[in-house]
Amino acid sequence: MVEIGKKKEDFKIILLGMSQKSEMFAPFMGNKFKGDYKSSTGVQFFVNTVEIENFEINLVIWDISSQSEWQQKMNLYGKDGDAAIIIEDNEDKIKTWKDLVLKFASKDAEIIVLSPNDSVEGVLETLAKKLIKNKYE
Repeated sequence: MVEIGKKKEDFKIILLGMSQKSEMFAPFMGNKFKGDYKSSTGVQFFVNTVEIENFEINLVIWDISSQSEWQQKMNLYGKDGDAAIIIEDNEDKIKTWKDLVLKFASKDAEIIVLSPNDSVEGVLETLAKKLIKNKYE
C-alpha cells in the first residue's frame, strides 16, 4: 500500500542470460522457482517492490528464457524495457545480450551485468535508485 505522499513508479526490467538467473533471483520471486523451468511461454513475470525515500517502486521483472527461440522474440519481450540484468560469464554472449537490449529496450536503459557466481544482494535496490535518479534528475 502506498503511504500518503509517496510517489509510485513502475519500471520494466528484463532478466537475461544463463539459466541460473531464475534461481539466483528466486528470493525476489517469492521463492517460487522450482528449478524445473518449462519453456512454454519463454517468459516469467514477477514484481519486486522497493521503497526508497518518498517512492514506492515496482520493478516488473520479465525473466526471459535463455533458449535461442525466445531470444528471437526480444522485440516483444524487451520492448520499452527500462533496464536489463544480464547473468552471463561469456564475453561474446554478454555482447549479444547487450546488443539485443540496446536494440529493443528504452534508449536510456540501464544494463547490469553479473556473473552466475555474483551475489544479487542489493542489486534490485541499486537499480531502483538509478532508475529513479534518471527519471527525476
